[in-house]
Amino acid sequence: MCHRATIALIFLAALFPAEHAIAENFTVRPSITLEERYDSNVRFRGGDARDRDDLVTRAMPQIKFFRKRARYDLDGLYRFEANYHAMNPELNNISHRAYIDSSIDLTKRTRLNIGDSFSFDKDSLQASDTGILVERTDITSNSAYAGFTRQMSKNSDLTLTLRDSILEFDDPGLVDSRTDSATLSTNYRYSESGTANLSYIFTNYHFDTKKNIETHALRIGATEDVSPSVTVNLSGGAVYAPGLDGGDKYFLVANAGLEGTYRDSIVTLAYIREVTVPTGLTDTINISDRVAFTVGQEFTRSFTATVFG
Repeated sequence: MCHRATIALIFLAALFPAEHAIAENFTVRPSITLEERYDSNVRFRGGDARDRDDLVTRAMPQIKFFRKRARYDLDGLYRFEANYHAMNPELNNISHRAYIDSSIDLTKRTRLNIGDSFSFDKDSLQASDTGILVERTDITSNSAYAGFTRQMSKNSDLTLTLRDSILEFDDPGLVDSRTDSATLSTNYRYSESGTANLSYIFTNYHFDTKKNIETHALRIGATEDVSPSVTVNLSGGAVYAPGLDGGDKYFLVANAGLEGTYRDSIVTLAYIREVTVPTGLTDTINISDRVAFTVGQEFTRSFTATVFG
């Protein structure tokens, strides 16, 4: 089995003053991020391949905008990314990222959230979501969603979210996919510091091989502020996939996270186990296990350093 590990150092600096107020309640924030990353298995290969590890430099200029009004919020982003490999320059590539999100208060107790995110990776090995792909190709990803939230009582709410995502590869030998999902979730604030949540998720995976797989997931969890600066979240559940050909049809999923927010810094640690698509390699689903950490330090309003792995 192939494994990979990454660790990165990020510096974020503003190109101009941190924010520009273009109009009333409308702000534009340009910035550039420089990232130096070590990847222990840059080609995702097994065995004793000599060119497995690499140092990757990434430059990411971006423009972010947002507008806040009494009954709605709007924010968006465009980012250009250039990746340079020190020991494998043939893997150098560029990509584009963009998203737009909006939240609208329909009534005092009902809120609508809509948005869309798009990415295009040119000649890349880094597939969307999992970051792993064994064939070098152009990759297009797009995800649109709409969510309705209803405040049921002082301490509870109910949300329905519909999402449609596509993942397409320029290489005809890879499998394109489309994922449609519907999530019904509820939150209940059981104390001043804690919130419990329960959700049901129906997902339909469509592959261009004409194969479809449906899954049903039930998750339960809680978020607790254990101190003014530390938050812990835990959740777990099961996924049922009746459309799989043989093998297990039940999968356990989980999420555990710790976040510490201090005056000028933030620390996060998370474990995530989830069902996902195998980035174009085949027309099935798989289980992804990930552990991630982040340490961020803000030196000024427009300069931040972050280490993550």
